[in-house]
Amino acid sequence: MYIEASAKGRGSNAILYSPLYRGMSEQCLEFFYHMYGRHIGTLNVYAQARGDTLNVAWRAYGNQGDHWTNARLAIPRELARAGYQIAFEGITENGYQGDISIDDVSVTDGPCPVDEKIVAVRVEVNSTSVLRSGRTFTKKLRRKMRKRRGRQ
Repeated sequence: MYIEASAKGRGSNAILYSPLYRGMSEQCLEFFYHMYGRHIGTLNVYAQARGDTLNVAWRAYGNQGDHWTNARLAIPRELARAGYQIAFEGITENGYQGDISIDDVSVTDGPCPVDEKIVAVRVEVNSTSVLRSGRTFTKKLRRKMRKRRGRQ
């Protein structure tokens, strides 16, 4: 997916929907993204349980630099078994300098590999099957990384 900022105004967007995925165990969504320029807006990744509404599972905002960044989202077993769909949305800001791109999207069976250089988020399902961001997972991961580095 590629969306370029233009003089069309704030809030222009592009959305890319995945097919319906299903699995028997935890799965890993992995993709690369590029967000570069003065007028970059937001890249949202939504996850939708089968028959449910889209909920933001991951988000990046603003200029991320002129390079590709790898991101991974852990899809819990409950969601994989129920069936789910992913949607990527790029939203531009006011202006014409910048672009948002995603590439090399994959879904694999099993947990996401742990790599400190990769943005990793766990998608969680609460009792009503509404997805929320994995802030708790991210906090725990940061604590573990600080302990490994000897900073606490």
